[in-house]
Amino acid sequence: MSKRFHLIDGNIILGTITKMDKGVCVIETADGTLKIPATDILEETAKITKKDDTRYVGPVLKEDSQEIVLRSKYGDVIINKKDIKDMDRYHGGKLVPWVEEKKTFYQGSEVLTDILMDPTAFPLEAHTFYISGLSLGYGFTEKFMLRTKFGHDFSGDLNLQGHYRFYHNATATKEGAAAIGISIHRAFPKANLASKYSHFVIIDDSTMLNETDMDAKNVLSDPDGRVVFGELYFVISNRRPLETGRGKAGTHFGFRTNTLPFQKKDLLEAPYAWEEAGNFVVPFRLFAGFEYDLSKNLKFLAEAWADNSNRYVEFSDAWHDYFGDDTRIVFDSPTGTFKMVDFDFGFLYSVSETFRVGVHFQQPYLVFYWEFYEL
Repeated sequence: MSKRFHLIDGNIILGTITKMDKGVCVIETADGTLKIPATDILEETAKITKKDDTRYVGPVLKEDSQEIVLRSKYGDVIINKKDIKDMDRYHGGKLVPWVEEKKTFYQGSEVLTDILMDPTAFPLEAHTFYISGLSLGYGFTEKFMLRTKFGHDFSGDLNLQGHYRFYHNATATKEGAAAIGISIHRAFPKANLASKYSHFVIIDDSTMLNETDMDAKNVLSDPDGRVVFGELYFVISNRRPLETGRGKAGTHFGFRTNTLPFQKKDLLEAPYAWEEAGNFVVPFRLFAGFEYDLSKNLKFLAEAWADNSNRYVEFSDAWHDYFGDDTRIVFDSPTGTFKMVDFDFGFLYSVSETFRVGVHFQQPYLVFYWEFYEL
């Protein structure tokens, strides 16, 4: 039996009972072996309500960072902590209410729906809403969520991204998932397509669009035109507890592409043209992400990618693109230096249970994220 033991003299011990001898419990702790009379250990019981409104009441047999085990008259019940909605504990008949228990109760770290600028395989929890600097979303079920880029919505390009987790396997030691996502833009500006791949738009024999001060509209046959545009991605994610039991580490691997090959043929106006190099046959982004809980409130994030749309943009240019041009809250500038292979890293801090802020070293540099549970 491994758990936290409350004693009649006020001591609290975290350890494992290895032996019972004539009413004395031998408990192994990180600080040594203790011999404690069973009568000095306060009986611990819990009343737990899960998120699906299932309720269990009984003595606590075992507990770790992932699970808690209760004994009922019908058998032992193993409950994953992330599924707990409410819990009251009793030590020797004394109530420790949930509002106090949550100060020490560790449910595991924040589950990321995105790793920097790419999705993970983990969706939002059911009936959860979020808003960030670029998008907002809602979790309809444990497997399915919808998102939209509201900056595009405000400019007339209504869009939705569906995310479906089709595989999930969780144990006490690890969690794995796989998901696909499809996004549809009903009126994506043609100028945004030219901007996204400006480093493949030939202005003259030695110059590309991203190396000039030209507006992307200047190279289009239909400067104000819009098209139906789609993106597709696939991602595999894994998370496991750290050896300390306080937090997790995770890895994420994915692939993204879009419908540009079906639309680029008649996009540009002569004499401007697409560079028909091997790098631009199919739009793609291969990415690998890593997350690590430095503390309960602070995550380290890192990502590497191979992406034929990737351009490095200075902070001042990214700031102007987001706040200062005609299409605010949208990153659509054609400027930046093309880098097929690149990486980024940063930190995400939980200011509260619902608000998070982050910083990293590539566009968009600063991030914020509000999450609202069970609306």
